[in-house]
Amino acid sequence: MITPDEIKRKSEREYTRYLTTWLTGDPFTPIALPIGRIPSEYSELSRVIGALDQGDKSKRGYGYEITWQKRNTQRYGPQSIPQTITIPTEHDLLKLAGKVKEFGQFKHDVGLIRAAFGDRLADWMLKNIPLILKYADDWPDLIKVGRYFDQHPRPDLYLRQLPIAVHTKFIETHEEAVRALLDGLLPPDAIRDPTSASVTRRYYLRYAESLIRLRILDPILQAALALPFSELSVPISQFAGFEWGQARYVIVENQMTFLALPPLPNTIAIFGKGFDVGQLKQATQLRACVIVYWGDLDAHGFQILSQLRGFLPQTVSVMMDRITWQRFEPYAVDGTPTKISLLPNLTPDESDLFVELQTHNRRLEQEHLDHAYVIACLSAL
Repeated sequence: MITPDEIKRKSEREYTRYLTTWLTGDPFTPIALPIGRIPSEYSELSRVIGALDQGDKSKRGYGYEITWQKRNTQRYGPQSIPQTITIPTEHDLLKLAGKVKEFGQFKHDVGLIRAAFGDRLADWMLKNIPLILKYADDWPDLIKVGRYFDQHPRPDLYLRQLPIAVHTKFIETHEEAVRALLDGLLPPDAIRDPTSASVTRRYYLRYAESLIRLRILDPILQAALALPFSELSVPISQFAGFEWGQARYVIVENQMTFLALPPLPNTIAIFGKGFDVGQLKQATQLRACVIVYWGDLDAHGFQILSQLRGFLPQTVSVMMDRITWQRFEPYAVDGTPTKISLLPNLTPDESDLFVELQTHNRRLEQEHLDHAYVIACLSAL
């Protein structure tokens, strides 16, 4: 037979459904609870019935109501057995579930959201009830953020520059709620990257971009670009937006080899920093340029090469061949194991060497290649 503790747990589950009913404006319907199996032992029956009776609304002033039925039992004679147990009103449900205060705050927050945005977020609120509850007391400030973005869907400002009357860390510490609210308010073209969980990257805000480090290896090209320096670091968006002409790009993995690259005609060097080369995907102008990649001779070096070819398929490798490996193999050391076994963007020769290096876990770093050999290979390009 159902117990008062079970009734409380059921009321908590019913409370969640009740919030949906309340939001849609549907009237409250009394909730009938199952009686359950009548205990066969008299002591158990007496204990359960006594506990239920003590929790009845007539005794406590709120809660569930019991209707009783006289029933003759073979073993114990006439007994009063619960026939129905019902939670009759909204107030009774809230009291049983212990949610009177929470529901009051929920009503208040929903009122603020409706006052700010009308019916635009009606469906959104039905889908985000847990979020509204989770961020109770924060909705006045969340609404300020929502109103600003509603009026300025592409601010193009840093978070600290937004003219919103909330503390400077508010958006950063409430990203989940801000993201959900803005997704409900903004049109699709105001969402820059729907896959990003970061508010700054998801919407049209500025953020601290990664820098691309470059060396102009040709003085003539440097003069043509009107650059007063041969080495520079620029944000990826500015690199992608600058007109560099039809230069050739040499991407290298190691900083010292990047700094030691010799002069090369019409060539710009990029410090790739390992798997960070993925950010070059944003630089669409590279798709029409000659791209050369020089990485370490190890499994990771070939993984980076395959990654790069995934968006710049014209990329050619240099000094990542068997001739280079055999010449400098005495300088090889143990590599970093990797479980990657298939790299779809390698040539057959590159794939064979990748498998060999991965199988034996060997690594030949760029710095161990003789500089004269490097100059000869690059000059032969």
